Amino acid sequence: MPPRRARATPTRVTLLVVLLSATVLVAARLAYEAHVAARAERVTAERALRDYAAMAAWEFRSEARKRLEGEALRALGTVIVGLAPSPYEPPLPLPALAAASEGAFPCARGEADSARILARLDLRSGASAVHPPTVSPAAQQAVLGALARAGRALPVPEAPWRVDFVDVTGTRRAVVMGVRFARLGTPLAVYAITVCPSAVELTIPTSVMREHRLLPAVTAGPAPNDSLLAVRLVRQDGAEVLRLGTDDGAGYRAAAEWSDAALSIQVALRRDAAGRLAVGVPARSNVALLVGLLALTAALGAVALVQIRREHELARLRADFTSSVSHELRTPLAQILLFGETLSLGRARTPREARQAAETIVQEARRLMQMVDNILHFARARRGAAPLQLATLPLGDIVREVASGFAPLAEAAGGTLTCTVTGAPWVRADAGAIRQVLLNLLDNALKYGAPARGIRVEAWREGDDAIVRVDDAGDGVPVQDRARIWLPYVRLTSGGAGARGGSGLGLAVVQELAIAMHGRVWVDDGSRGGAAFHVALPLAVASGVDSPDRVA
Repeated sequence: MPPRRARATPTRVTLLVVLLSATVLVAARLAYEAHVAARAERVTAERALRDYAAMAAWEFRSEARKRLEGEALRALGTVIVGLAPSPYEPPLPLPALAAASEGAFPCARGEADSARILARLDLRSGASAVHPPTVSPAAQQAVLGALARAGRALPVPEAPWRVDFVDVTGTRRAVVMGVRFARLGTPLAVYAITVCPSAVELTIPTSVMREHRLLPAVTAGPAPNDSLLAVRLVRQDGAEVLRLGTDDGAGYRAAAEWSDAALSIQVALRRDAAGRLAVGVPARSNVALLVGLLALTAALGAVALVQIRREHELARLRADFTSSVSHELRTPLAQILLFGETLSLGRARTPREARQAAETIVQEARRLMQMVDNILHFARARRGAAPLQLATLPLGDIVREVASGFAPLAEAAGGTLTCTVTGAPWVRADAGAIRQVLLNLLDNALKYGAPARGIRVEAWREGDDAIVRVDDAGDGVPVQDRARIWLPYVRLTSGGAGARGGSGLGLAVVQELAIAMHGRVWVDDGSRGGAAFHVALPLAVASGVDSPDRVA
């Protein structure tokens, strides 16, 4: 039977690992296949949605250019429509052109346009003219400069107009220019009219967005453009001119360059509009769910393995604890038995030897009782049983009492114990728990702290706490182990700390009892190179005066 039970645990562990691994692999395979299918479907749908955005951008640019051309023909139609019958045709008077262009390029609502300038550059003679004649020289220079650039560009008769933007005495203006051609494509003169920029950048794009369908009706249905799309017009310097509709950051975007107005048209398809299109919204992937299932399965497997490992570790710790406690109990029991037999059989040769034997029995019995108390305190704390009875206590008296009782043990080990209490602090605590805490810390210092160099126990007030410190001159506690030593069954194995045995419960009981009394514990470097263990307990009543006391 025992061999079967010994083999049963590895068999269960192996079976559990195999089943968990198979579950993880199946979940991973399902997640991968779902990811591949969803990704292919999503890529196709997103490509189609971006194509719709590109179609809308192209349609917006085409319609805006068509409307801009219509306004250019209204403004300059008398000079750019048709060809001059003779290359010697006289230039058109600018007042006549001003009358013919009345009403073209209306400004955006609320913007006045009382500063229109008309200009002409005769490409045959180089003569120029500006209307009205009251225009400032700087304004004339700006407009004529635009005319000169248009003349050098030499547009063809099929596209005899263009739009430019210039700074006219600190005001940005749009300049609509057209070239008068004669037969055989000979350019005769360039005419220009300045209009407010909003007529090009705002009025025309707004009318396109409001009146012209940018997506096919069979796809988008009767929905208005601004419910499907967001359009931004951006200048070449990156400044945003106009925003139509709301961009919700769906990511389906496209752009088209509107060179006639020196603008970039940026179109974004709205997220909620994708569901109205024939292609539909990219399907929501179940990958997240499957990945979650995979992660949950892996987590459950990891938890199971960790629990199994902890079970084995706990079993090992319990075995070590049992062995250690058995050894720790055996030593004082052997001493008690030895010296008890010496007294009972009358083998003590002198009264002094009899007294030493009795003292040894008492000391070992106290040590045995302390070990049993540690085990009982730890077990009760873990079960939450037998809560502490908190009362207002003079901490200094308890520290002196425990130090006085422990001093003979320190002397028997060849050392000394010094006790100093400053300020007579009073605390709200349990007397038995304080004694157990102090005994455990003193016993720890006696085992690991080079008692020949002395042990110091001190108590004082600090802020709202009473502090008890047990300082030894041993090897100290490494920084990386200062949090671990408060765990149950932990015994350090490096340096001098590993030279002595122990149950591994002493410091764990100290921490449990301190927390139960609303206090805290910590360890740092001692004043003589060893370890200094601190216990902080909340003050109850501060009374008395400084009264240092020493017990050697």
